[in-house]
Amino acid sequence: RGEFDLSVAELADRLEAGSDWRDVAGISFRDGDEVRRVGGIQHIADLNILPIPAYDLIDLNRYTESVNTNLPVATMITSRGCPYGCVYCWGPQTIYDHRWRPMSPERVLREVAYLVRELGVREIEFDDDIFEFDRERVLAICDGLHRENLDVFWSPQCRPDKVDRELLRIMRRAGCKRILYGCESGVQEVLDKMKKSFRVEDIERATRETQAANIDVLNCFMLGFPWDTEETIERTIDFACRLNAEFTQFGIPTPLPGTEYMDIIRSAGHLQTEDWSKFSGFSQAVVSFPHLPR
Repeated sequence: RGEFDLSVAELADRLEAGSDWRDVAGISFRDGDEVRRVGGIQHIADLNILPIPAYDLIDLNRYTESVNTNLPVATMITSRGCPYGCVYCWGPQTIYDHRWRPMSPERVLREVAYLVRELGVREIEFDDDIFEFDRERVLAICDGLHRENLDVFWSPQCRPDKVDRELLRIMRRAGCKRILYGCESGVQEVLDKMKKSFRVEDIERATRETQAANIDVLNCFMLGFPWDTEETIERTIDFACRLNAEFTQFGIPTPLPGTEYMDIIRSAGHLQTEDWSKFSGFSQAVVSFPHLPR
């Protein structure tokens, strides 16, 4: 449960040695009809201790998304946790916690250098919940990429309220080619209900300034919150079209176990199924509201 690194490593060691594994902290297991939980979630305080993942064990050419343009592509996570309180976001609520913990710029650059020079990676996605939380860290990473001549395209996930023209210019110079923004709605009242903690105006400004810096924009929206109506959904679609980002993604807000959003949906009786195979966020809705049926 939660961050799996330490628990999985210890579990593997126990299994390999043929010793008892039922007291490994951070695991849950079935014992007959019961589910037993052992210890609390383990969070790694210093991410610099993590080894570089064994990327060489997989064919990176086979793991791509529609927005990727330079193969092979690799995904890195350079920080964990997010201090913000978006009600639907499972990462900080169920795995990483709300305390932001970064890798050092040096550790990030070491992994990038390995991917580029040893494995020939040409594009890297930084899949942090909030890559640019520490501006100075981003500047140090950009400086290192430029200084080490690491010729690779990269794309982070960012909050639209935390980027600016100067930061975007420096990121582009260091190889940033695309930024994903979690916009979610074009209606301020809906953003406030989901606790996004930024303004609709921030989304528009970030989109324009990112494009002006010659960086592609991937704007992500979700349609069908309980605070939505047909009218707010139309406004969000119109807003996304007016922004005209290079890529725009629409998903369905899906309540996931352990999140505040699941508590909201369950308590109001809006959850339609607990068949987890249907909880994709794209293929179908698992909620239904009187004013907005599934």
